[in-house]
Amino acid sequence: MSKDEILNQATEDASGVKSKQAIAPKKNSKFKRNTLIILVIICVFMAYNTLRPKPPMIYDLALVSQHYVWGERFTFDDFDGKGNRWGFGFGATSTGFGPPPSWGGGANLGLQPIPTQLYARWFDFPKQRFYEGNFDMPELPAKAAQVYKEISDRNPKLTYRNTLIIAVGAEGEVQLWLKAIADGTPNFKDPDWYNKKAPEPQLLFSGQADYGKGDPTEYTKRTAQARKAGEIPQETVPSEPIIKK
Repeated sequence: MSKDEILNQATEDASGVKSKQAIAPKKNSKFKRNTLIILVIICVFMAYNTLRPKPPMIYDLALVSQHYVWGERFTFDDFDGKGNRWGFGFGATSTGFGPPPSWGGGANLGLQPIPTQLYARWFDFPKQRFYEGNFDMPELPAKAAQVYKEISDRNPKLTYRNTLIIAVGAEGEVQLWLKAIADGTPNFKDPDWYNKKAPEPQLLFSGQADYGKGDPTEYTKRTAQARKAGEIPQETVPSEPIIKK
């Protein structure tokens, strides 16, 4: 290799080193920028999860109705037998449909999450009909979280115990209401104490059941007892066509 060739090669090598040295800071700067973006995204996600309303847990389950009914089965989150199913049958009830529903008590189930699925089946004594329905409610936890947050924000010093109220109407309507009741000692000096302790139930869901299959003669004895007690009319009440909204 000639002297000139050696000199040219050395010049090219030196230029390459300088180019790499010039490029390196750019690569390093790009890495820092990407890292910062990732950290910002993580922080935003964590803040969102921390600040967004959390769905309340359910302590009690209650059933109210417009007609005298027999609540055969009300179960939540079955998911074809693969979910965390909870709920049960209620027997006879005939009070407090509302709206809003009036409710005097419920069955304690332990802590249960806000459901996203409901199966409902009941027998209506005045109509001598079964009603039945499956309801998917994926939006229910978020809605319940917002409702509970609004109640809590109005009275931040109170801790609430929540009841999920099932309300069934005379034409097969199905509603779910959230009833919050605060723990603690009554404060009779506060004229608004009761409204703070037990605000009105808030509607979470409304749906329409279908006519269900079944033999009304299963309830012949109970129907006779209800008619004798004056709880239902002496004659069967005609059924209106079901109209899905």
